[in-house]
Amino acid sequence: MKNCEIREWYVVLYGGQRYIYYEGFAWSFGWQPERSREGWTVDIVKWQKNDFGYVLLSVPKDGTLTVRVEGKPVTYTELTAE
Repeated sequence: MKNCEIREWYVVLYGGQRYIYYEGFAWSFGWQPERSREGWTVDIVKWQKNDFGYVLLSVPKDGTLTVRVEGKPVTYTELTAE
């Protein structure tokens, strides 16, 4: 993840698992994974403003993945880690 840009969303495949990653997320947050027939939707909700932070969430590898912040879809880059 050393090549990941700050304030960009990534989904990293590593060890048979997917991880949602974002560096520069200056909020404490909650998240809600939801499974459908197509795959997973993860909605991230901001709680309290912080000086700095990041998101690193593990999600199952099967199916499609939609990531939302405060209900709005985000665009992410998929990476495979070695």
